[in-house]
Amino acid sequence: MQHRATKGQSQLVTAVLLTGILIVLVSGAYFWGVPLLEKQKDTVALNNMERFMNDLDDKITRVAASGGRERIDNINIPGELKLVDNEFNDEISVTFTTTGQIIATDANIYLSGDNRTIVPITASSGSLKAFSENTGGKYSIALTLKYREVVAGDNSNLINLKTGGRNTVGNGVHDVIVSNEGAETLRGGGTDGRDLNVVNVVVRFE
Repeated sequence: MQHRATKGQSQLVTAVLLTGILIVLVSGAYFWGVPLLEKQKDTVALNNMERFMNDLDDKITRVAASGGRERIDNINIPGELKLVDNEFNDEISVTFTTTGQIIATDANIYLSGDNRTIVPITASSGSLKAFSENTGGKYSIALTLKYREVVAGDNSNLINLKTGGRNTVGNGVHDVIVSNEGAETLRGGGTDGRDLNVVNVVVRFE
């Protein structure tokens, strides 16, 4: 009888230990797994928005050079997409929030182009930069696309972005339509008194 009681106690202790180990393993998997999943989700959002902004840059540049109209359909915006029409200093930005830090904070990171506002004809007219900042436990990331004055001999060229309806759309799936609205030449309007050829490109959010 005593042997059976001891054996039963041993099995009970073993079961309790196994249960404790299982709880620790499950808790550890949750503790480490959730942040990893969140980081993966944040990284996917950043990659998707970078790909979208590069695609938008390609379409704007192509429409400016060749005319016509192009569109990007069914873009899932995780935050806010905005066009700031500020005469010839326009920009398109997409801003969203991540739970963790996935890029350096408080620094302009150029994904294409650089911080110059005037470039030679050998350089790309567009520049795309990323900027991240800590916003009380979370991180705000902004990807901003701008166009620079391109110098070509005695002339210079500039893509002028214009809004076509709403200049801001929020969280959700949207379409973006890019169309050429003609060109104009501003005599002496460019750098060092060059004639400035301005191509007006309308960007519409739907």
